[in-house]
Amino acid sequence: YYGSNPTNSLKVELKTGYYKQGFNKTEKWKGKVAFGAESTSGNTEKDALNGHAEAKKLQGDYVVIATLDGAWAQTEVSDADGANTRDERTKGHVKGDVNVKRRFEGFFLYGDLAAEHDGVAGITYRAVESAGLGTFLVDADTLKLSVEAGVAEVQEKLDGLDSDDYTAYRLAERADWVPDFAEGVSFFEAADFLQDFDESDRYFYNLEAGVDVPIFAGLSL
Repeated sequence: YYGSNPTNSLKVELKTGYYKQGFNKTEKWKGKVAFGAESTSGNTEKDALNGHAEAKKLQGDYVVIATLDGAWAQTEVSDADGANTRDERTKGHVKGDVNVKRRFEGFFLYGDLAAEHDGVAGITYRAVESAGLGTFLVDADTLKLSVEAGVAEVQEKLDGLDSDDYTAYRLAERADWVPDFAEGVSFFEAADFLQDFDESDRYFYNLEAGVDVPIFAGLSL
């Protein structure tokens, strides 16, 4: 998302793999894989695919999380009689992120590396390296709420513009909830905001929310 014109989307994914959201420290890697597909027909033909992969490791006071997201969509718009194609577009999006946290008593330090390309939002490329300080406002077994603040270096190129780099401040929060009344179900919500130190009208933000609902062992929706 960039500037004051964010793109909103809603997707439902079918997830498979070995992953269970939890908060106990472990030496083992945990991972999850998600994928989704969409196809529509009519005077607007659309085919779309998306996927998500995540790996997480707890090592003492360190937490390492690596994620990779990708999406592809092809859209073709024809006249009402289907005789002529008026518009045809193929767009893709890919983003990778590696986050490392070092926990102390009452707070944590973090470092984050992220890179993405988004044909829908007009981002040829964007790379963000950030570091800062955070704390858990809630740190229970079934509920965690954290906030972060730090600085970031951004290198980006938007479609039709020259490449640019700048320093930004970063604010973020994340909530994870595993309710007692629904075994295996987990919810999450995360928000991330970056703004240029020198140009206040240059900013971008990201908002995500989701739920894992088990269907049977090893498969969730």
